[in-house]
Amino acid sequence: MRRIRPRLLAVLFCLSTWACYAEQRVDHLYEARIPIQSRTTADQDAAIELGLASVLNKISGYSNTSGFPELKSGLLDASLLVSEFAIQTMLIPAADNLTVRTTDALYMRFLNSGVDELIREYEIPVWPATRPQILILFAVELGGKPQLLTEVTHPAAFAVIRQAAFDRGLDLTLLEETELQSLSVSSDTVWNLDQVALESTFALLPLDSIAVLRIQAKTELAGDTQHYGDLNLVGATDAYSDRLEGLQFTAALRAGLDRYIDELSLSTAFVASSVADTRVLLEVTDTPSFAAYNEIREYLRSLEQVENVSLLRLSTESFAFQIEFQSGLELLRSSLNSSGLLVETKVEMRAEMTGETRSDFSGTARIQYRYRNRQPLNFPIQEAE
Repeated sequence: MRRIRPRLLAVLFCLSTWACYAEQRVDHLYEARIPIQSRTTADQDAAIELGLASVLNKISGYSNTSGFPELKSGLLDASLLVSEFAIQTMLIPAADNLTVRTTDALYMRFLNSGVDELIREYEIPVWPATRPQILILFAVELGGKPQLLTEVTHPAAFAVIRQAAFDRGLDLTLLEETELQSLSVSSDTVWNLDQVALESTFALLPLDSIAVLRIQAKTELAGDTQHYGDLNLVGATDAYSDRLEGLQFTAALRAGLDRYIDELSLSTAFVASSVADTRVLLEVTDTPSFAAYNEIREYLRSLEQVENVSLLRLSTESFAFQIEFQSGLELLRSSLNSSGLLVETKVEMRAEMTGETRSDFSGTARIQYRYRNRQPLNFPIQEAE
């Protein structure tokens, strides 16, 4: 089989969510495994800090939780929270982004109590430990004909997916070539996203979702093989799309997986009311600091119609809250719009069961606001005459 040259990547994920209720409980939330350049004390100390960051990302369900500035001091004390560690070996992508190589890695387990205290101190959201199980299938179009990829044909991609599964605490299932043959999975079925055929083939397997990775390649005038594609999530109620491009295929693949898992964790954490419009997902962007988060949270809690405010996502650029309230959504939006803190940018209604987006306010809502920067401007404001 012709091998793919990883120059300008392209990946097309199509993820169809078929509820099979096969959630798995993660048993390694407080564990991390970080590749190291050498076994020196300096490299191991750096790996321990990265390991704690990885654990916080895994528990929260968000790939950049550890990037929040206020957590920096907590990460510096990572070595105090390690309960056990060991040097192991692991497979990582080689320079050609196709094969793999073996490297040393530092495995570490952190104290549950210490990590939990850090989570409470910085109010880091927690993704429930019971999480979906997802099957990933590969297909590539070569010479106009689709073919299935396996660990034999593209080991680097499989290594990336396995590491992402461990780092993010999610069961990403990969099938061996013999398993694909026994299930009679055809490349045309995967490439054409034949939902009926895929659902029928995997109906008896304990899965929540099937992710189809499709890679397309084209030859430029200079003779280089370039790859391109998109990341799409098609579910019962939501749609997700993301364009992926980069110089290294495996790096972009990991970035795509992280973005998908970020969205999956957020949608899983937010459980909408089945009947009444009394729960909403509020996303606030352009948040410059932890102080802005505190200001917004305290304002939300001060509203009489708000019963509960739960943090779902905390990052350097945005926050996501789940809000339970007594009044209608229009009254809640009116309070937010008149707060002086927030500027509404988007309202998205997701109809129950149908997956349709609606403009009326009778279903689950996801509303987006921008934080209003109230700092003095750097230039004088002229009053209107």
